Amino acid sequence: MGPYFLNTITLSIVIYLVPLCSQAADLRTFHNKKYGFTVRYPSSWNLQSLSEHFYIENFPGSKFVKGVRLPPGGAGISVSVPSEFVHQPNQSMPLTMEEWVSLGTARRKVNQKRDFSVSNGKRTLPVIEVVTQCCAVPPFQESIDWYFKVDDQMFTASLEYWQGDANANELRKTLQDVVVSIRLAR
Repeated sequence: MGPYFLNTITLSIVIYLVPLCSQAADLRTFHNKKYGFTVRYPSSWNLQSLSEHFYIENFPGSKFVKGVRLPPGGAGISVSVPSEFVHQPNQSMPLTMEEWVSLGTARRKVNQKRDFSVSNGKRTLPVIEVVTQCCAVPPFQESIDWYFKVDDQMFTASLEYWQGDANANELRKTLQDVVVSIRLAR
C-alpha cells in the first residue's frame, strides 16, 4: 500500500461525509401554532405564505404560471389536517383514515390507491397513497396524496408535479422526508 492508496481512502471519506453534513444543515422548520405541529423541509424549497397552512415549492414565486401555478419542472408539497377541510355545518370530522381519504378525494378521480409504510430509521408511518391527475387535457399535473397519522393526529401530505417529470423519484423522496419529519407540538 503506497501513498496513492491512502489518498484514495481519504478522498472517498470526504466525498461521502460532505453530503450528509450539508443535508442536515440545509433544513428549515415550519411551526403551525394553530394545529400544533412542526415540519422540516429543504431550504432549497420556498415556503409560501398561506396563513397557517404548510405549502412549499421547488421554484421561486416569480416563476409561477398564472392559472396553472407550476412552471415546467415545478413541484409543490402541502401538509394538512382534517379541520382545514371541514368548513360546512353539515360536514363532520373524519373519525377513521378511510373517512379522511374519502373527504380528501370527494371531488377527484382516483387513478391509484395503495397502502405502504415510510420510515426514517427512527419511526415508521403507515400510509394510504392516492394518486390523481389534474386537468382534462395534457399536459397533466399528477398529485400524490399520503394519508397518515402521527400520534393519533390525522394528516395528509400532497405532492403535485407535472406528469412524466424526470425528477419524480427525487420529488417523492422529498415528500417522504417532509412526512417523517412531522412532529406534534407538546
